[in-house]
Amino acid sequence: MSTVGRHNRTMASRVLLPPELLERVAPCIEDAPTFFAFLEALGNPTARGPFDPLWEMGLTTNRNNLWPILRLDNLDNALHDDLTRLLPLYSRVQVYDAFDIAWLTQHLPRHVKLDWLDPPQRYVAGMELEDWYNAWATLPVSSITVRNVSSGRFTNVLPRLHCLESLTVQVNAVDGVKAVLEYAAKSPTLVKLALSNEVLVPWHVTPAMVQLVLQWLERQPVSHLALKAMNFGQLRHHDGGVLLAEFCTKLLASPTLDELHLIDINLSDMAHIASSIGMRKVELRGLAFPCVLQLLDSKVAPRLKQLDLWDVAIPNDPSLIQLLIELITKSTTLMHLALRQSQVDLGKWHNILPFLPALPLESLHLGGALDFRVPDEFAFLVAQGLEANQTLACFMCYGLVISVDAALTLLQCLARRSIVMRSLAFTLVHDATIEQKKAIRAFAKRLGTTLIMVIEKPPVQATGV
Repeated sequence: MSTVGRHNRTMASRVLLPPELLERVAPCIEDAPTFFAFLEALGNPTARGPFDPLWEMGLTTNRNNLWPILRLDNLDNALHDDLTRLLPLYSRVQVYDAFDIAWLTQHLPRHVKLDWLDPPQRYVAGMELEDWYNAWATLPVSSITVRNVSSGRFTNVLPRLHCLESLTVQVNAVDGVKAVLEYAAKSPTLVKLALSNEVLVPWHVTPAMVQLVLQWLERQPVSHLALKAMNFGQLRHHDGGVLLAEFCTKLLASPTLDELHLIDINLSDMAHIASSIGMRKVELRGLAFPCVLQLLDSKVAPRLKQLDLWDVAIPNDPSLIQLLIELITKSTTLMHLALRQSQVDLGKWHNILPFLPALPLESLHLGGALDFRVPDEFAFLVAQGLEANQTLACFMCYGLVISVDAALTLLQCLARRSIVMRSLAFTLVHDATIEQKKAIRAFAKRLGTTLIMVIEKPPVQATGV
């Protein structure tokens, strides 16, 4: 067959892609580079069908703002007329601040849901804030991320948002915490809540607040809960800690929770985990080491993908460290493990080091409560262990203080790996020069590694009397 014939056959095969197949396949592509490469491979406007206008816009607009979610907040207002014909292609659209509600009301298809970032808290140009919120409540807002909630205007409108499924909110008044939890307890749609406090001093969580969360768990198939920067200390003295224990037990045993972040309750009193856990992501504080081993057991947590633990008392027993590593190795789901502020000293590092080459994780975060310098010989062994490891793409070892030579050797070992170490963190000796720090950062950049290099605090000089 001639070259022209082969070319014509290729073009014909592109054009003949069934439209119904295109409309089923294209929305399943979850990243912008692959999506637009797919549209380009189709070859012509006819083959791209309803996605051709999106392809055309991608030639002049940041494609990450166009797919997989349409980010209206990052697009020029002049493009809005062009976007009206694209809206039916999406199931979700992201908007920001005091967006043009009239435009959305007029053009948004019925099937499209809105993810809203930082709705206005103080004023809206050209209209009263209360009027804006009244109009906003009529839109199909399914997800909200908002900071600095200080007035009741935002929380008062929440019950009127009949499509709201996910709420990430930072509040700066205790009344805001109560209002959000009261809304969650009664909401017929909310299944994801991340609630945090913006002030420096955490507020005391009351029994009434805990009861509201429990009511929400009983009424809704809650899939995500994060409570941060709150003080649960008073609950330990309320009714002998019975309510707090019930709260923790019900959270861990929830049949619907997929993700739990609860770092303000010290769980050191928990002797064991009483039931299996169905979550994929867990962040907890103070778990006793036997409970950590339970969580790593695939029979107890068969879906666990990410485990983030704070203040875990890791024993200095090599046999227990070996048991920990064996459970990690046997897990078919665990990909990310973090042990933060967890008393990882040099002796425990010596117990961990032999298992580093075969550790089947994508990310590992080991952080001690204090910084400690390690000899270059030991740092070189860590570097060799990472070089031999074929899965780790993120390695964070805050508190492990290494010399300039050790840092450069570590990067040289990473350069010989078959996969890129995307993220790396360590602590560098305080007496490294500016030129040495620049050389280390430049080396990491050449490797494609995001480097977080913390500088050791210099020793405090004794003062004479």
